[in-house]
Amino acid sequence: MNQNLNLERFEVDLSLPMVDDAVIERLRALESPDDEVPFTRQMINGFEGAVPEMIQNLKNAFESRSERDVIYWSHKLAGFSMNVGGRRFASLCQRIEVAAPAAMGVPELTKTLELILADLVVALKKY
Repeated sequence: MNQNLNLERFEVDLSLPMVDDAVIERLRALESPDDEVPFTRQMINGFEGAVPEMIQNLKNAFESRSERDVIYWSHKLAGFSMNVGGRRFASLCQRIEVAAPAAMGVPELTKTLELILADLVVALKKY
């Protein structure tokens, strides 16, 4: 399969917000004045702490050409991202998951994920 066709399938959807404010508002609604660390910040900190290792696991899945593991880790990354409102990041993860056979030919997608993650982490700082 032509790699350019693979890349087109995995273009980042810039029309999606980096962070979905509605998700952040739902997290804030769960906060308590008694929380030492606000619940929203706990969720964001958990995301930021866990995702780099998950991306490494996704890289390993690409390197070992394990389609099952590519699906598993891209699904897990999408879910973690949606929990903190990371729509753009989650969207690319979902595309990788759904089109795993084509994604196998584009292992550099993890570099794109890392770039979007860096932007997402910056965007989440305001919450």
